Amino acid sequence: MNEHDTPEKNYDLERLLFFSDGVFAIAITLLVIEMRPPEHWDGTWNGLLMHILGKLIFYIISFFSLGLFWMAHRFIFRYTQKFDEVTAFLNLIFLCLIGLMPFVNAMASEHGMPSVVLQMYLGEMAAVSLTTGLMWFYIAFIARLANPRLTTGFKWYATARLTLMPLLIASGSLWIGMQFGILPSIAFLIVAFFVTNRLHLHPFEPDKAKPAA
Repeated sequence: MNEHDTPEKNYDLERLLFFSDGVFAIAITLLVIEMRPPEHWDGTWNGLLMHILGKLIFYIISFFSLGLFWMAHRFIFRYTQKFDEVTAFLNLIFLCLIGLMPFVNAMASEHGMPSVVLQMYLGEMAAVSLTTGLMWFYIAFIARLANPRLTTGFKWYATARLTLMPLLIASGSLWIGMQFGILPSIAFLIVAFFVTNRLHLHPFEPDKAKPAA
């Protein structure tokens, strides 16, 4: 196994993270392409919202969902001290799925939520979430490339959170948006996004943790 550690670690890991951030930036930018001005607009707010409300809901959900996946990716590599070729390959699969998000969002924006599109949308979220959890599980448990001071309990906690939380938040915001409208959906997303961000910013205090067994 070829592991990238100091001094190679800094250079190779930076390349991996820069490339990953670039994919996220492009995917998020492509989401807004579907937000085109309406062709036949009567000049009123009601008329504007009638044309763009559905697309706006899906854009916001997809944007913040990508933001959650980006935070999960940042979380993983904050605690990754080394990485190998399997990690790089899993990261490529993860980014491949991230790159599909604009297409799935476009399908939802254009066609609403018939069963096929709903399955596609939630399937995309599930696939990214499972890949995120798998990548962390490999780094933390199989290859043992994470910070050795992380406790086993924290590793399992992180695995569950990385796998389930983005999917639950995206599904919840989608359901709220379809049932109650855009404002409750946006409110739910904002609260969930910042709560999750707080968890990602303060998940572990290495000075107080004991070495893993």
